[in-house]
Amino acid sequence: MTKKQGIRAVLFVFVTLAVLLGINSRMGFPKDGQAVRITRRFEEMYRDEKNTWDGIIVGTSEADRAWSAPAAWEEYGMAVYPMSSDGNPFILNSNIIEEVLKYQDLSFVVVELHGARLESLSTNDIKIHRVTDHLKWSANRSDAIERAVGYVEEWYPEQDFPFVLKAGLYFPIIKYHSRLTQGEIYEGDLNHGKTTMKGVYDARQYYMTRKLPLKPYEETAELLDQQKALLDDLIFCAEKNGLKLVFVKNPSDVPEAEQASMNAMVKYVEEKGYPTLNFNDADILKASGVDGSTDFYDDEHMNAKGSRVYTQYLAGYLKEILDIEDHRGDERYQSWDDAAETYDAFYEGALVKIEKWKKKHGV
Repeated sequence: MTKKQGIRAVLFVFVTLAVLLGINSRMGFPKDGQAVRITRRFEEMYRDEKNTWDGIIVGTSEADRAWSAPAAWEEYGMAVYPMSSDGNPFILNSNIIEEVLKYQDLSFVVVELHGARLESLSTNDIKIHRVTDHLKWSANRSDAIERAVGYVEEWYPEQDFPFVLKAGLYFPIIKYHSRLTQGEIYEGDLNHGKTTMKGVYDARQYYMTRKLPLKPYEETAELLDQQKALLDDLIFCAEKNGLKLVFVKNPSDVPEAEQASMNAMVKYVEEKGYPTLNFNDADILKASGVDGSTDFYDDEHMNAKGSRVYTQYLAGYLKEILDIEDHRGDERYQSWDDAAETYDAFYEGALVKIEKWKKKHGV
């Protein structure tokens, strides 16, 4: 082989690898519908001005449907971002925190507890992909994959997790290669768009409403060892990084066994000295102003109206117990002012859409 041929061969290998890595990054978890919103939240974390977030909220969809970051910004000048995903495996909250800390000098993390309730304890490769496919290649991403797989193998040994599924977490194209041949390519795969409202959920469901028999719940179940392990893992991560933790149990109408389980988690972390806000408490639920007849679109997810009410109450609680600086007027936070302006227009339109929905469906 001549020197010229050798150079061409090396170039061919590099170009081929670049193409494969590009396809691999695009052919991860399908970015259609709600999934593209998860992508936008993670990309905002990588793109936003460094060290301009006070804290984050981690959890499943109950977290990002409920928290409207611009509303908290307008009221208190706090920059608190929702780093959640649908069905987010609780074991991966620590890795999400570690990833954010590469870019943001956080002082606290709010943990929404629905992700560790009985129904949410099990996970699978799809839920793991929703998180790990959005992390940049790093030791933390590899750790997230290993921890998630290890969690499944420890607590659900009967669940088959073959090598091909694990390999697919490192190289998503292994799992999703058939999308190329079956034409399952979505606009969001190629153009993710941006979140202009700091992670506010803005899909069709957000404009719906249903009457929810929302009520407090006092019973407490026995906490599972599995749940203790998950909570302890998160506490260890926070303590290692010098972060304050606040635990929140959002209002919902999930089954009584689930409510009792989440009450047990609240009790567990309270006994460890962490502040909690449990919307199963009658006084807290009443004081929050969250209304089951107007503020939800299903048993556990708030609509645009409920999200604003909830956010204003939770933000007030955070302001009361934490030392959070008011950043309004600081030019480094211009994107938060812009997000609030966009959000105000969005919210006014959302209220109109909710009223139209109610009239159309007789709610």
